[in-house]
Amino acid sequence: MRKLQGVVTLLLFLSLNVQAKFIEGEGKFLSQDQDSVSFIKKQLLSNAFKKVIDIQLKEMGLDATTFWNNYNSKFEEHFATIRQSVVEKYEVEEDGKKSIPRNKQDNFDKEVRYKRLKSKSRFGRLERAIQSYSIKKISKSIRMPNSHYINVNAQVNRKKLTDIYYKFIGVSSIRTFRKLFVDVKYNLINTNWIELGVETEGDFVNVVNDHWVQKLTENTGKIFSEGVVIVDDSTRSLIKERLKKPVELLRTANTSMIDEDSTGISDSLYMNVEVDIEKERADLGLKKIELKFYGGFTLRDLKNKSIVTYQDFVAEKSTFKILDAHTLSSNIASLVYRLPMTKITSLRKIIEENAKNKNSFEIMIKGTKNVNEAFSFVKKLKEKGLLYYFEPQVKSLVGEEVKILVEYSGVKERALEVLGKMISEQIADNRVVKRNGELPFVFNIEDMTKEAPQGQNGEQGTKANKVPSKNSSKI
Repeated sequence: MRKLQGVVTLLLFLSLNVQAKFIEGEGKFLSQDQDSVSFIKKQLLSNAFKKVIDIQLKEMGLDATTFWNNYNSKFEEHFATIRQSVVEKYEVEEDGKKSIPRNKQDNFDKEVRYKRLKSKSRFGRLERAIQSYSIKKISKSIRMPNSHYINVNAQVNRKKLTDIYYKFIGVSSIRTFRKLFVDVKYNLINTNWIELGVETEGDFVNVVNDHWVQKLTENTGKIFSEGVVIVDDSTRSLIKERLKKPVELLRTANTSMIDEDSTGISDSLYMNVEVDIEKERADLGLKKIELKFYGGFTLRDLKNKSIVTYQDFVAEKSTFKILDAHTLSSNIASLVYRLPMTKITSLRKIIEENAKNKNSFEIMIKGTKNVNEAFSFVKKLKEKGLLYYFEPQVKSLVGEEVKILVEYSGVKERALEVLGKMISEQIADNRVVKRNGELPFVFNIEDMTKEAPQGQNGEQGTKANKVPSKNSSKI
C-alpha cells in the first residue's frame, strides 16, 4: 500500500500545489433546548466542513465512500469507551443487576448526546484540511426553530486532506452498528387480552420486550454501540419511510455526508417480530384454555434494506389452567419469550457473517467512444479482480464519461493494486486504458496512436531517447 500511496501522491503533486479554489458547503444541525449558541455554531461548522471535504475528495478522484465508512467505523470504536464511562456514572445496582434508573434516564441521554456530538466534531481533526473559510449565512427554520443552517465558502489544503485520507483509508472498514431496533406486533385470533389474563396490553408487551432486550444485549455483545431499542411510533414511521426508498437512493445517501442521520437508523438493523396467538378451544368447566403460538421475525439491514436473517417460529400448542389472571398471563408471556430463542442465542455470529460491510469504491473512465468500451473495461476489471470478488457495475453514462461502482471483498490495499493492472490494457481495436495524469481513480480511454513512444523494454521514451524504430513496441 505504501508503494501505491507514493504513486498516487506523485500523481497528485501538481493538483495539491495549485491555488485551491473556494468550495461552498452547507451544514445542518437540529438543536435541543439545553444547547448553547457556541455549541450550535461548532456543530454547524463541523458539518459544513465535512460537506466541503466530501466534495473535495470526489473532485480529487479519491474514494470518498470508503473514507467516510472508515471514519465512522473508527469513531464508533473511539466513542464506545466514552459512552461506557457515562453508563457507569449513572448505573445503579439493584438485586445484583446494574441499570440506569428511570429518573436519571433523561439526564443520561442528554449527556451521551452532548459527548457524542462534541467528540464527533473533533474526531480525526478534519478541520486541519480547511485552509481558510468565510461564513456566508447562518439561519434557522421559521417553522422549526431548532433546525439551524450555515453556508460557508472554504479553501481546502489538499496536501493535508490527502494525509488525512490515507490515515483513514488504511483503516479496516469493519462494519459497526449503532442500534438494533426491535418492533413487535401481536395478532390475537379468536381471543382477546382479557381472556388471556391481561388487563393492560402494554404491561404484557413491556414485560416480554424487556426480557428480549436483555437477552439480545447479552448475545450480541458490543456489536451495537447504542444498544437494543424497542421502537416507538415515531421511529417506526421513519424506518418504514426508509424501507420504501429505492436501494440506489440509499446507496447515494450512504456515500455522501455520513452521520447526518441523528437517529442512527441508516447504521442500524431492524428486527420486525410478529407473534400470533390463536385460541384453539377453551373449557370453562375445567378452567382450561388451549392456545397455539406461531409467527416469526425478519432482521433487515437498514443501510441497504437487505435481509440479514429470518425465522419462522415453530408452531407450538399449549394448554393453560385458568386459575387466576396473573398466573395465566405470566405463563403465556414465558412461552412467547421462548419463541425466538434458537436464533437469538446465535444472533451475533449470524450478523457477523451476513451483515458485513461490503467494501466499494468508485472510478471514472473518460473518452469512451461507445458503450461497448465501457462494458469491455468492466469485464476485464472483473477478471483481474477475481481474487477479491470484484463486482464492477456501470453506474452512469454521460457522454464520454462513465462512472463505475466496484464492490469487492478482502483487503483494501490489495484491491486497489488491481486498478494498476488496468493501465495499458487494450479494450478495443487500437484503444487502451491510461491513468488520468492527476486523479488516481480516473482513467482515460485513448487511441494507441496517441501513446508516447516506447523502447524495447516497454519504458516510455524521454528526451534522451532517439526517435523509436518501427519495431518499437507499444504497451
